Amino acid sequence: MAAIFLWFLYASTLNSCMVNGNMNVLCNGRDQNGLSVFKQSIKDPLKRLSSWSTEHDCCKWSGVHCDNITGRVSKLDLHCPLGTIQCLEGEINFSVVFKLEFLSSLDLNSNNFETIRFPHIYDGYANFSNLLYLDLSMNYNLYMENLRWLSTLSSLEYLNLNGIFLKSETLWLQPPPLIELRLSGCSLNDNLSLVYANFSSLEVLDISNNSFHSEMPKWLSNLQYLRSLSLGNNSLKGLIPKWMGQFKHLEQLDISNNLLYGPIPLTFGNLSSLKSLDVSFNHLNGSLPRDIGKLSKLEVLSIGYNSFSGTISEQSFTNLSNLKSLSLDSSDFIFDLGSHWQPPFQLENISISYCNLGPEFPPWLYSQKSLSNLDISSSGLSFNIHEDFNFWSFVAQIDNLFLSHNSISGDISTSLINNTQIDLKWNKFSGRLPHLSPKVIFFDIANNSFSGSIVPFLCSQGEHHHLAVLIMSYNLLSGELPNCWMKWQSLIHVNLGSNNLSGKIPHSIGSLTKLQTFRVRNNSFFGNIPISLKSCKSLWYLDLGLNEFTGNIPTWFSHLSMALLLRSNKFSDTIPLHICELSNLLVLDLANNELSGPIPKCLHNITTMVTNTVDEGLFTAYFHHWFLVPISVRSNLEDLPLFMKGQELNYWHALKFVHSVDLSSNDLSGPIPLELVGLSALQSLNLSHNRLEGKIPSGVGNMKYLESLDLSGNQLSGEIPQSMSNLSFLSFLNLSYNHLSGEIPLGTQLQSFDAFSYIGNPQLCGEPLPKKCTQEGSPNHGSLKWMQDKGDDDFTSWFEIGMGIGFASAFWGVLGILFFVRRWRDAYFRALYNLYLKVKRLW
Repeated sequence: MAAIFLWFLYASTLNSCMVNGNMNVLCNGRDQNGLSVFKQSIKDPLKRLSSWSTEHDCCKWSGVHCDNITGRVSKLDLHCPLGTIQCLEGEINFSVVFKLEFLSSLDLNSNNFETIRFPHIYDGYANFSNLLYLDLSMNYNLYMENLRWLSTLSSLEYLNLNGIFLKSETLWLQPPPLIELRLSGCSLNDNLSLVYANFSSLEVLDISNNSFHSEMPKWLSNLQYLRSLSLGNNSLKGLIPKWMGQFKHLEQLDISNNLLYGPIPLTFGNLSSLKSLDVSFNHLNGSLPRDIGKLSKLEVLSIGYNSFSGTISEQSFTNLSNLKSLSLDSSDFIFDLGSHWQPPFQLENISISYCNLGPEFPPWLYSQKSLSNLDISSSGLSFNIHEDFNFWSFVAQIDNLFLSHNSISGDISTSLINNTQIDLKWNKFSGRLPHLSPKVIFFDIANNSFSGSIVPFLCSQGEHHHLAVLIMSYNLLSGELPNCWMKWQSLIHVNLGSNNLSGKIPHSIGSLTKLQTFRVRNNSFFGNIPISLKSCKSLWYLDLGLNEFTGNIPTWFSHLSMALLLRSNKFSDTIPLHICELSNLLVLDLANNELSGPIPKCLHNITTMVTNTVDEGLFTAYFHHWFLVPISVRSNLEDLPLFMKGQELNYWHALKFVHSVDLSSNDLSGPIPLELVGLSALQSLNLSHNRLEGKIPSGVGNMKYLESLDLSGNQLSGEIPQSMSNLSFLSFLNLSYNHLSGEIPLGTQLQSFDAFSYIGNPQLCGEPLPKKCTQEGSPNHGSLKWMQDKGDDDFTSWFEIGMGIGFASAFWGVLGILFFVRRWRDAYFRALYNLYLKVKRLW
């Protein structure tokens, strides 16, 4: 009877809480008070917690979920959405959170929390037994000294601490019976105390992106219930142990980006549940075990960027009917696949770049009707698309198509490009530019022979294009840029460098408000830089070098600017002080213009050139849209042409590591500002061929990262500062043709350069010059007299001999390179052809 009464009471209570079938449960007062205290320790710049007010029931607060029956808080989800710049900050007060005794799920990932306050392990409320799910990942400012508090979460099954600094953690005590543990990017090392923890129930383990330098940890062999194991992006070394083939439940295995060598163990054939295998980017060798072809559940096979060899035959794939993704990049496999072979799978992703597949397009690929990604770049393909009638119609249907660095030729001017991403760079395509559908996001045709005007391409297309990346450098395009850029407002990266384009930059370029990089280097543009570019607030890379621009250097460059390359134009007047306000600037190149006046003293206000730090958030924001783009494609977006160490160098994938100032070949005057040597993060400084005077600042030795220093062709006087001998990274030095005097400071650094680094300074003496110094440190006049009598003739003789030897070496060296390296040979003759066209126009 009592039981019936209780049931009736429960049903009546439940019914009173429902209105039209929906629960209307009020939040528990104790939980509401706890959440209010928790909010007090949080900084909320975007007011995401504005609904957390006592005027509202806490079950209706943003991110708060309550149990439909009890009204107690069961889930707290305050993760920061992807792409949000300002997230929650401050302190995570677990002393309060743990008082939410019915909380089963807590998600605070991707915020900017800085500290965590834990309750004492012996506090009465510390045994927090209901929490099943805890995600604190991607709070990159968090630092945990220990994980002892985990032992109080006796029911915890899911723990994600990805991206949290745990390097000093050595004690786990007794962890809860976790099923899923994620510790990627936590700075863990080989002293990991996980080896002593009991994880017998663990099914998912991710310890990728850490600092393991040992062989494969043996303690992993005890985790018999593993379904997913991620060890990628460490420095694990040695052979892959045979015991890794014993995980009969394993579905996903990632050991990519390590230092593993040797063959894939034959025991991998026992991984009967395996769906995804990634061993790419190691030093593995040998052939692909035949038993891999028996893993009938395999969907993803990634073994590229190793040293595998042997034969890939039809038998290698006999049982892989579920395969969806295949990556064999950069391997020495011999492909023995018949022209009529019909694979048992239908792939969605194929990446077989840097493999010797050519010269014809592999016929078996035509059978793959579900392809959305195909990377077959650098694979020795050499054919004309008009001779293989199936080719273009087939690849035109693939979303992401990467065919770069082959020798595919043909005219695609009448084609409609409908791929989402298409990379055709470094081929032999010719003719006028094709048409793009609104679907295209990435379009790279650099280093081909496309010709004609760019006007039809830009102006005859419809509206609402989604193109983000446009790269057409190193072609034969000619004419002026049209004033119809307003049709392409999704553009982020534009590279039209090294063509035959001319005229002024049109005003409509300012309508590209999302523009981040704009590169028109090595054309024949003239006039002023259009002020409309001021509207491009996100512009961080501007390369207008090797043109004929005139006028003053603008004062409106974005404060986000990281690379400003304006060399070899006709800019005049002084260097504007606004340059000093570009606190994120990494590269400043104003060389070979007509600039005059003094070097601004305020250059030391450029923070990145002083502190050697780069805002990683800016790089993440700029490059987040590249996630589908292969590494080989990104090079065209990240390359940085610089004149350093006496020559033009291309820095690939390294912009954030380069700090350079080049003001050479102008008409700058006055002394070198003392403040300039305060740019202690600089790697390259070139002030050559100006009219600078005075002494070299003594603080130059504080520029400890300097690799290249060129002060030649000025009117500098006085002694070379002793501190310069402390520049341990200096590999290029040119102080020639100044009025320097005294002894070259002793030390291994300055004596390692040859005499040409100091030539043209008659009052300099000491090694490596032939002039000896007196005890007072001035030139030995006897030696100087001998130099006057004999040195000129001697120098002329040696110079002539050196010229002869140098010419012969260079001639045969260049000829040999052009003979053996096809890519250089193509580029050389293409450059000659371009020169011929320009000379022809002049005549």
